[in-house]
Amino acid sequence: MESCAEFLNAILRKKESHGGSLANLSDRDIEDILCETQSKRYDRAQMIVRNSHEMQALNAYENPLVSTIANNLVLPFVGNELVFSRMGQAYAGAATVEKLHVPHRSRVIPFNDELPAKPIDQNISRLIRWGFIGSMGAVLFVTTKAFRLPFSSLGGWGESGSVIISWLGDSPGQKLLNKLVSILSFPILDKDPSARLHLINFLPQLISPLLIYTIEAYRLGNQGSLLALPIIFTAGMQVQGIGRIAPLHAILSSLYTHEGVAGRAVPRDVASSLIPAVTLGFVLPTIMVFASNPNLAAWQHWVALWQFAPPLVNVLTVVLSAGFKRWRLSHEAPRVDGGSFERYEKHDVPVLKQVYTYAFAVQSTVHVATMAYAWSHPNISIGRAFFGLPNPFRAEWNITTISEQIATFFRYDAVTALAGYIGGNLYSIWDLRRLGYIQTRSAVKAALAVIVGQFMIGPGATWAGLWSWREDVIAGLAR
Repeated sequence: MESCAEFLNAILRKKESHGGSLANLSDRDIEDILCETQSKRYDRAQMIVRNSHEMQALNAYENPLVSTIANNLVLPFVGNELVFSRMGQAYAGAATVEKLHVPHRSRVIPFNDELPAKPIDQNISRLIRWGFIGSMGAVLFVTTKAFRLPFSSLGGWGESGSVIISWLGDSPGQKLLNKLVSILSFPILDKDPSARLHLINFLPQLISPLLIYTIEAYRLGNQGSLLALPIIFTAGMQVQGIGRIAPLHAILSSLYTHEGVAGRAVPRDVASSLIPAVTLGFVLPTIMVFASNPNLAAWQHWVALWQFAPPLVNVLTVVLSAGFKRWRLSHEAPRVDGGSFERYEKHDVPVLKQVYTYAFAVQSTVHVATMAYAWSHPNISIGRAFFGLPNPFRAEWNITTISEQIATFFRYDAVTALAGYIGGNLYSIWDLRRLGYIQTRSAVKAALAVIVGQFMIGPGATWAGLWSWREDVIAGLAR
């Protein structure tokens, strides 16, 4: 049927080139029509046949080990959206008779000829993907040289105090917790205001990674991949630093993130739980960390609690979303069940937009306020406070005080995280263009906005704004 459509398109194009008539076609003209039809169909026909053979081999257990692993261990956990997406790829590129009006029928996934732009060739896409992975790998390599903490000297409260709280008794876990509390205490108590200011700017920028890692974990199209396990990344922030987690998540996103419009959906109850979860689990502990308290034990308890704040956001999301779902089902009027198709109704989009607006407002306010304070403070240099970094490949940095060593660590953590944020943001824009979801001009404008946003509103707010726009772009393709 598709060959017939392409054949008719070729005939009609030849007719137009002959002044609207098919009379007196030469043998060369007929050969051109057939060659054009063949060239349009060849690659696509090969792809359809290849996919059919692969599916047949999987279902026929031609390789029993592969089929058993796929059908019994992998597919039950990835959800049906991945299966639908793989099977539906062949239909999206179907040919149509260009001169015929196509009646509107509601659908989530547009055909390729309905997209704003033509999808990019896979060979080019693959080259850019591996180039991006290589660049993020280089950032991870830098962290192996730059992340230097004086662990043997940690355990106290700042330069001269002691950690007086005990959550886990006299255990190795308590000693580790004391060191984590000690790390955060140095910039908080540092006499140099630039170290404290940098931390006040840096920590709130984690709101966007926390929210977006959680949102991507619940997206329909990401189920069954490592992206669906946000606690790996949120716990990793505290153990390895966001400077390592941000590039790692960007790499995994380039490899595993969903590509179909249908995979965009997020459960509505999860979306509704995100603002209270991040406020109670992260924003409140972060505020209390910087709220100087004469009650030293209470202050240290808040600093200790902050060490668990990122994964606590995930726990609260699970608990609150379950509570919201139960409340909704008990209070909403019964309605006709939409079954599996209810996931495509975009109920989550307005709620997610509120989440992005919240993250944008909080993080941009903190960024602008800290930059304004640094600019007006006579003893703070913005360049040194945020980018005063020694050569990561030099063996000795000759930094004498623990406070300065920890301040340098936080600066490197922030800079490598920034590289991961920017890289991931730009690649997500490229991904939209690669799939044909946006035009090249829109992609260039979005990329420029990402670069400018780092300076004007900060990386966290820029990421939140980008994801809000991206949500609209993908949701808007469903008709």
